[in-house]
Amino acid sequence: MAIICEQFYGGVMKQIANFGGSSSTSTAKEVLSKVKTSRESVTSSTTLQDDNDFSFSLKSNTTYAINATNIVSAPSTGGIKWAFTVPSGASGRINAKGLSNVTTDTDITVGAGSNNSVNVNGSDADIRLIGYITTTNAGTLTFQWSQHTSNATATYIERGSTMILTEV
Repeated sequence: MAIICEQFYGGVMKQIANFGGSSSTSTAKEVLSKVKTSRESVTSSTTLQDDNDFSFSLKSNTTYAINATNIVSAPSTGGIKWAFTVPSGASGRINAKGLSNVTTDTDITVGAGSNNSVNVNGSDADIRLIGYITTTNAGTLTFQWSQHTSNATATYIERGSTMILTEV
């Protein structure tokens, strides 16, 4: 039986110890998690903007599993597009999967300027992002997003959306 101890530091949950189950020395693995506490909107813009909540400081030479659920509301002609900005030299893969009201599933490669879009029909569509990123340099991973097609009706990422990065 393993006992994992975690502690909350400045909005980030970090594993600080892992006891039991193995005679080898265990190094604590970092778990970075954030929850969107308020609704965020973009109106009449297709220019990617940094999300107000989903930005993470990453260590060098480390692989992180990414697991996010974004709750999106958008007009059918506005949709959403997104990208990740990552530290130089980072690489990985993200699978985007719609759980409800999403008309496309797509894979995107993580890297500066990589982006893709999803058409959303209505409100509260769940878009899951699952994948990984491997860093060579320390730096910041930031989720960016905008409307896919400019529309006077706002596109929202709703409160309760989450993003979790787990060091592997």
